[in-house]
Amino acid sequence: MINMNILLDSIDEDIDWRISQIILIRKLPTKSTYDSSETEFLVQNAVPILYSLWEGFLKNTYEFIDDYIIRKLRINKNYFDNDLYITTYVLDKKCKFKFGREDIGQKVKHVEKLFKLIDSPTTKKSKRYDGTTFNYKNTCKMLSIFEIEGIDSKYESDLDDFLKKRNRISHGDGDRFIRIEKDELNNFANLVIDLMYDVSLNVEKKFSKFS
Repeated sequence: MINMNILLDSIDEDIDWRISQIILIRKLPTKSTYDSSETEFLVQNAVPILYSLWEGFLKNTYEFIDDYIIRKLRINKNYFDNDLYITTYVLDKKCKFKFGREDIGQKVKHVEKLFKLIDSPTTKKSKRYDGTTFNYKNTCKMLSIFEIEGIDSKYESDLDDFLKKRNRISHGDGDRFIRIEKDELNNFANLVIDLMYDVSLNVEKKFSKFS
């Protein structure tokens, strides 16, 4: 039997490594050998690094969950009866249904019709992640692929602000001279840590009933 702890341990190990990187990011600007312009540079450019840690965590978590589901299905065929949306996701990956990526609803209906022929369960509706950046909305869309609860809405404003400032700094689009204070950098670091744990808890809530 596939143990859900393998999934959770993988996520926890990833979080631990990313926190270790965040600790280093926080330490660098405080070294006394830097002058003010160098410190300002480090603080400002730490924002895109923090964002990359957040983005990398979500992409890894997606892969961890995907691997868990595939292995689970190989062992326990009854998992199909628990969540038709997850079933559709797996069958689509394996069979490549002829619908666009945005038409996940059509794919679910297609699988539902097939399952009705053999007295199978009803469908569950969800959405498909099709974004390229992980602001609040797109993060929730990505999690909805597995019907995982979205991150707490209390993070929406801070996460969207975090991404906007990351884009300005990374792309130099108009506000390339934006100033980031050390306290703001620490707030972004705390935000990434809180978000990672929020996602981890939601993953656990989703899959614990199937373990």
